[in-house]
Amino acid sequence: MKTNGVRVKKGQAVLAGRVLGALVLGGLWTVTAGNQVEAARDYSNLQDLGKVTLVEEKKEPVVVQAEPETAAEDTYAGGQVSRKSSIGVLGKKDFMEVPFNVISISEETMQNQQASNIIDVVANDSSVTDLTLSGASNAWSIRGFKTTQQDVQLNGIYGVAPRYYTGIEYLENVEILKGPSAMLSGMAPNDTVGGVINYVTKHAGDEDKNTVTLTYGEGHQFTQQLDMSRRFNDGKYGVRLNVLNRGSQEDAYKNESNSANTVFMGFDAKGERWRTSLDMGYIYNDIENPQYQVTMSQATANKLTALPSVSDDATFGAPDTYRRVTEKFALWKGEYDLNDDWTAWAAFGMRNTSQDGLSNRFLLNNVNGNARVSYVHNRQINKAISSEFGVRGHLQTGSLSHEVSIAASQVRYKVYEDKPTVTPTYTTSVYSPSWQTYTDGSYGPYLIRDNRVQQSVGINDIISTADNRWNFILGGRIQQVKDTSYSYSGSTLKSTTRYDETAFTPTFGIVHKVNDRMSLYANYAQGLSLGETAPDGTENAGQTFAPYKTTQYEVGAKFDFGKIATTISAFTMKNPSFITTDDNYYALAGEQRNRGIELSVFGEPREGTRILGGITFMDAKYITLASSYAGYEGNQATGVPRWSGVIGVEQDIKSVEGLSVNTRLTYNGKAYVNMANTLSTSPWVRWDLGARYKFTWDKTPLTVRANVYNVLDTVKWHALQGSTTNAIYLGKGRTFTLSVSADF
Repeated sequence: MKTNGVRVKKGQAVLAGRVLGALVLGGLWTVTAGNQVEAARDYSNLQDLGKVTLVEEKKEPVVVQAEPETAAEDTYAGGQVSRKSSIGVLGKKDFMEVPFNVISISEETMQNQQASNIIDVVANDSSVTDLTLSGASNAWSIRGFKTTQQDVQLNGIYGVAPRYYTGIEYLENVEILKGPSAMLSGMAPNDTVGGVINYVTKHAGDEDKNTVTLTYGEGHQFTQQLDMSRRFNDGKYGVRLNVLNRGSQEDAYKNESNSANTVFMGFDAKGERWRTSLDMGYIYNDIENPQYQVTMSQATANKLTALPSVSDDATFGAPDTYRRVTEKFALWKGEYDLNDDWTAWAAFGMRNTSQDGLSNRFLLNNVNGNARVSYVHNRQINKAISSEFGVRGHLQTGSLSHEVSIAASQVRYKVYEDKPTVTPTYTTSVYSPSWQTYTDGSYGPYLIRDNRVQQSVGINDIISTADNRWNFILGGRIQQVKDTSYSYSGSTLKSTTRYDETAFTPTFGIVHKVNDRMSLYANYAQGLSLGETAPDGTENAGQTFAPYKTTQYEVGAKFDFGKIATTISAFTMKNPSFITTDDNYYALAGEQRNRGIELSVFGEPREGTRILGGITFMDAKYITLASSYAGYEGNQATGVPRWSGVIGVEQDIKSVEGLSVNTRLTYNGKAYVNMANTLSTSPWVRWDLGARYKFTWDKTPLTVRANVYNVLDTVKWHALQGSTTNAIYLGKGRTFTLSVSADF
């Protein structure tokens, strides 16, 4: 191999010659596992050293090892975003090198915005729409398709992340990959097709850490948090501990309290050729008096000329409802370098979730505001076991290089439920809800409701030209789903539904690096969904449908100017839709097409000024519908605004050392509530403000943060997504959060 006049043969020991060592230490060159020399991005300080002679020493060959995976190892200018993200079976890649729209939000951003849950984090991306009703009902959409916490990955693995708890105190990064990703990661557990969110857990850094944070706000919540880490044996072993206790009298949602106790531990170790990590977590989360949505039938929604005019502090959650959750999880991952070119990895994880939830349904019956309240008591145990094995390595065919990945994964789910009957069902008004005392039913045994196995094998090849200007991605995954669902009459088994389905999902991508600052890309990707479950009240209630596919075509351009980066993409996605037919059966009988354009930006365009945000245009339409819904073809999909945007700016105040201020504007255009497009929410703008001040007191570094969410206290109706949902909910009002962090 010849690089700028320096010739290096594979297998030579290149420690001799201190000039090369100086180049490595100077950050101008990097040595790859094959003892090749590659130029780094920054050539500004490169000097001509003349002819260089490399002398082979009679020593053991030097094997250059990759450091253990660390989420914060490569943050972009400004520290708000990391350059690299985990792209499923492809591994960890720089955002400029992959044919997908991806962003990785850093721990620093989460801390400075005082984010307490995943919804606060994904609010920085205009392609993600918040669909959260309350602390007990967290959901969002990506590119116009709904997803929930249940479809989040933990360090790239499905099934292990907490099923209900959305706190982020144990996370180093939150990665958002937009678009379907069945080839990259396998099928999501619960129908996600618009994109994937991956949680990257905290591990010990190079320096010891002892941080205590006290937080008050978001209603009347007081939170204490400990974050500490250590490295041992010259950095070979690391441990990180995060402990949180949150007491709550009332949170940001009306009359709701949200208390939590969590413990998370992350261990990691590295050797000459191996790396391993173990993450464990325990969660207890108690939410009392949660807020709920207002639903309505298609007939009622079509008759309404406007949404109900209610007070900003209206609540549609009945008193004494609750959701109490205990979750435990563990995930082990390991890597071993088989040689300089090939690495094998394995992962094994499990999660056990116990939930006791008493909720109410608030159904708007007519245009006069009359409503019906009913209750549902769900006691559930949810278990998951996940595993993954794979190899990744490099091959050379002529002038083309190949990075080949092969992976096999399996996720096993079991759900046990007990649903006591709760009475009564009664009428009230949406304008002034009144509540009656409920009577809970007798508890029975936990009966198995669902037993599912998802397993897949994926193979992928990244083909690169000699100048690395063109990258081609070819891959596919064979996914098998075996599912058995059970229906009961009381505690007696009434019926069993089984299916065993297999599907193949290919993905193709191309990246052209026009120069060091610009990349063009395109992809074709498929998503695979388990299929929805027929809701209560339909003739086939409880039926789970076979997997179905979503397809996407996307083109885009990425620009990296060193201090600021931007991505612009255009895409079209088609996804089958489930609707309730005229004879009251829930069935796959339609198709939704989402076409969109996204523009995102992040970085530090000038020293002390940081920006993060974007704008999205979405044309989401029903293009084929069966039964009585055929008249809605061509209408905008419910709950999906045409325009959405967010821009956050943070500014250091040079005249006051350690002081920074920030602001964020979020816009959502109107969204339709019903498929007929006769009822819609109003556009809204939310303004957030914040500040932080870093200083030292008695030799202890302190950081004080203050944030105001929704400064103008604009509380608007929001529309939920779903073909036949016809549901609305009130957004969160103004809240204030104050915290103090001390580093000991």
